[in-house]
Amino acid sequence: MTKKKLLTLLFAFISYMSAMAAVSLEQAKTKVKDYAKNTLMLDEYELYVNTSNISKVNVLFRDPISVPSASWVFFLDEQPKANWDHNASIIFISKSSGNVTRTKVSFYPEDLRNWTKDQAQNNSYEGNAATPAHLSFDSNGLLLPNQFAKTTKSCNNAYALIISGGASSTSNYSRYWNDCSLFYQILVDVYGYDRNKIYVLMADGTNSSADLRLSATGGYISSPLDLNGDGTNDIQRSATRDNISWAFDQLASRMTTCSFLLLIMVLQTETCVCGESR
Repeated sequence: MTKKKLLTLLFAFISYMSAMAAVSLEQAKTKVKDYAKNTLMLDEYELYVNTSNISKVNVLFRDPISVPSASWVFFLDEQPKANWDHNASIIFISKSSGNVTRTKVSFYPEDLRNWTKDQAQNNSYEGNAATPAHLSFDSNGLLLPNQFAKTTKSCNNAYALIISGGASSTSNYSRYWNDCSLFYQILVDVYGYDRNKIYVLMADGTNSSADLRLSATGGYISSPLDLNGDGTNDIQRSATRDNISWAFDQLASRMTTCSFLLLIMVLQTETCVCGESR
């Protein structure tokens, strides 16, 4: 056998062995799930994969994370029912060896909407982990109105400002809307706040774009403006720096020395859904 034929056979054998050793996407998913269950001891999580040829992962509020060559790239949300920030991971699986590399993060990738969620898990969110079990939600996982008996009390000197930033449609989870709706219903129905003395700045405000991410279904809708089901829009403006200043100007002109203000900030971010700086 000639030297040329031997080299050809050797290259063919190496190519065959390389193909046999390659880790498929499904195998990589299995490795991540095993890692999540047996190493991180997670009973509940959400898993996303990015199959694009990316060289780095841009996670909110930290330096970019370099992607090792020839790796599958995953994002593991380790506490899917918790508000950010919380424990999460960027996980790389080597396509050749199957080795697992983990980088701890406290937020999600900026382009998470472009990642593919693994649908094998049933971790849909229907409320904050601390939300009382008796509360009811609709098919989209949004808090239903009339959760509390209406009070006969009134708080004439009470004002409230509710702010929920949103960051982006990807991160504007329905749980933030649920939190705001719950706060609003409690203020009006339980404590007797005057709805005309409650200022609500949420995400992109009255914009009709699909800014709200439904954790229960994975889809997107425009944030409902009515927080307590009385047929009146409660979200007044988007959560931008200018609108926050406007709200405080309104409060300053209306409040007296006998008034008090309840400030509720559900989500603090660098930008709101509409993309304006805060």
